[in-house]
Amino acid sequence: MVRRDFDKSRYIIVGIITFLIFGLGITLGIIVTSAKVSSSESLRKMQEIDFKELQFQYLFMSTLEKSGSGCNVLRIALDKSVNDLAKSLKTLSSYKEKSMPTSDNEIRMIERNYLLDNLKYWLFAQESKKTCNLDIVSILYFYSEKNCPACSDQGVILTYYKQLLQDKLLVFPINADLEETDPIITILRSRYNITEYSSLVIEDETHSGVIQKDELEQLICQRYKNKSTCYT
Repeated sequence: MVRRDFDKSRYIIVGIITFLIFGLGITLGIIVTSAKVSSSESLRKMQEIDFKELQFQYLFMSTLEKSGSGCNVLRIALDKSVNDLAKSLKTLSSYKEKSMPTSDNEIRMIERNYLLDNLKYWLFAQESKKTCNLDIVSILYFYSEKNCPACSDQGVILTYYKQLLQDKLLVFPINADLEETDPIITILRSRYNITEYSSLVIEDETHSGVIQKDELEQLICQRYKNKSTCYT
């Protein structure tokens, strides 16, 4: 009789512990979900502010362009865009390297943010080159993670020249897999006649397929006013 009462007490204790663990799991799930929703809402509001700031920057720069004093503003805007781009890339890389699962929507949001930061920086770079006569080369790199096994090879070659030329070469990766949610990619594909991946747009000139190292060197270096840039 004592033995049976002991077994019954043990089952009750195990049941209570199981219930507590289950309840704790539900509570943590609610907390994590609420935190993610709050974080996403904060990010959305911050992006709205960033967009308004970007609109003002363009408006302000357009008023300075005729006076010739717009270059200082452009340099400040470029520095800000570089910092934003570095932060976006770091966030995207950290999420992709996480061992813990991350929702597809969350990753897609981060990828889209990185795409938009790339395009913002690209626009500033184009405006800076035109207004301030900067000797830089910019490349739009269209790639696909789903439908382009060879794109990783192009990425390696581009990374080599980016490390070699530093801030004299600006490379802006465009993930074509985001086209369904980001119509700006469709607009860019149409503008530059992008029909396959990978494709490079080097100073408004489109080159389809993987461009090998030696050929890419020629395409980049011929764009510089100072021809010694590639060989110093």
